[in-house]
Amino acid sequence: MPKLRPGTLFPSKEEDNAINRGIASDPDTYELGGDEMKYLKRVCSKTAALDSSGQESAKKAH
Repeated sequence: MPKLRPGTLFPSKEEDNAINRGIASDPDTYELGGDEMKYLKRVCSKTAALDSSGQESAKKAH
């Protein structure tokens, strides 16, 4: 898992359930499964990363 910024908030169980219900009720979208996820590729040459001081810095993706 990538390093997260200090203070990153995750949805509560109730919020996560509401998000998943919204995905399930929208006929134009769906949540990707594991088999689909393994075929995804990074399309950006740079990603945001935190340096040792916690500031965002550009870092080339590998």
